Amino acid sequence: MNLVEKSWIPVVKMDGIKTEASLHDIFCSGEGYAELAVRPHERVALMRFLICIAQAALDGPENFEQWENVPKILAEKVVDYFYAKKWKEAFELFDPKRPFLQISELAVPKSEKRNKEHAAKSNKKKSKTENPIKLPSTCTMDFSLATGNNATLFDHRGNDFEARPLPEGCLALNLVTFQNFSSGGGASIAEWKSVKFKQVGNPDAPCLKGSMYHAFLKGFSIAETIHLNLLTKKNVGLVFGNENWGKPVWEMMPFGPDDAQAITNATQTYLGRLVPISRWIKLLDPSWMIWGRGFTYPVFADSKNPFRCPEPSATSIEEKDEHGQPTRDLLKANHARGIWRHLAALTVKRRAGNVGGALALSNIPDDKDYDIHVCALLRKQATIEAYQESIFHVPAGMNTDIGRAAYEDEVAFAEAKARRLGRAVERWRKEMDADWSQKLKAAGKDKRSLQERLRSIATNHFWTAMEKNVPLLLAYTASLGQNDNDRRKKLWRWAVHRSARNAYKLACGRESPRQIRAFAIGLRELEREEAQNNENKEE
Repeated sequence: MNLVEKSWIPVVKMDGIKTEASLHDIFCSGEGYAELAVRPHERVALMRFLICIAQAALDGPENFEQWENVPKILAEKVVDYFYAKKWKEAFELFDPKRPFLQISELAVPKSEKRNKEHAAKSNKKKSKTENPIKLPSTCTMDFSLATGNNATLFDHRGNDFEARPLPEGCLALNLVTFQNFSSGGGASIAEWKSVKFKQVGNPDAPCLKGSMYHAFLKGFSIAETIHLNLLTKKNVGLVFGNENWGKPVWEMMPFGPDDAQAITNATQTYLGRLVPISRWIKLLDPSWMIWGRGFTYPVFADSKNPFRCPEPSATSIEEKDEHGQPTRDLLKANHARGIWRHLAALTVKRRAGNVGGALALSNIPDDKDYDIHVCALLRKQATIEAYQESIFHVPAGMNTDIGRAAYEDEVAFAEAKARRLGRAVERWRKEMDADWSQKLKAAGKDKRSLQERLRSIATNHFWTAMEKNVPLLLAYTASLGQNDNDRRKKLWRWAVHRSARNAYKLACGRESPRQIRAFAIGLRELEREEAQNNENKEE
């Protein structure tokens, strides 16, 4: 299977029909495809892959002037890259000598193979299976499928001994995604050129660290989306250094685990990191594979800059450490906080060692609106828990410090309302349950957890309602300096108050006289701030 000519990338055409496209189709007919039809982490991996091909074919662009001319020449340059420069052969999925993103010499150590065969013979049930030496299943690369002891909600076929072939297109998509998002921890024992690698000590793949957010500019078509996210060599040099443009891994594949030059290219340059080899993999057939630990992808650091975010689509932020000193970290996704609450940080233009969002934001003029697609894969230790994904139309007002500060202030206003809502619900419970204070005291270290469970019905409903009202907040940010700015701010804050009251009504009953009294006391707590503001206005 050659990825250049075989259709394997799930896409949606302009008429809404879902289909599959080859790499050739994406770059030569990209205006006919509206969007990738994949899950969030797959989108990140595919976008990095497509960007890497485009930038390698262009060997640039060098500057913004060349970047603007890219749509006119990209298709021709990519075709030349695949065929005239003969890089098409590097995209063969099952090539015996040079399989795409795989190590052809990877093998199961002989001692390990003998141990597994002996274990299989000692178990009659296992000896009759199709996988007597217990090779890893290719399903390992798909986080939605159950493998081994990794159960999922909608899939229970976790038997390591049962053949479960995947379509070639799925294998290609899973391979690219797994190299970007495989979590650290245990891996299979593998051998490459007589060097045996242990089962433990696996580092995280580069796109998974800290459950980081990834953001990409979104265009009207896939072709426009790719163009918007291409970086100039000038901007890459500010983050990676002028000598670290690099080459894609298929142009400079390491010939062994100690090939220092190729490994440096793969792990420390811009193009090398876009399509990583974080796991050494060899696909044996559609059902089985061999895989080992892979290369380590570091976060850049030096004495002057203790943290530098090397992932072009990630966001770095400045926080305070335990001693109150400023420190930098990745903007991390979590279950409790929606993406829209981080939008101000995600839209900061990042330059050199400064904090900020995706590097592609530098392609957007300060006076232009744009669309941004934000994705994240949430994990807990080695377990993948959930996905997050949102698309926002970002107004030009968010391109300024004043606009982002206004947005952050209103997010903080909503968060303060959520905390007041939680206190109101707890006040209702205290009036209904005379022993509530004693229960909290008896809970000890679990006191906060008990409070969160009590408040969760109301706060979850509140944040769900607020997410539907984000367009009001963005409209207010877009209207800064306009005549209707105050009115738009009032509309947003009215939506915050309404959502909090509705959530309180949902969580707190008011059927009996006692409940009605408790409800009124809790409601007074919820709206105390609003009442105080009205009193101040009257004075």
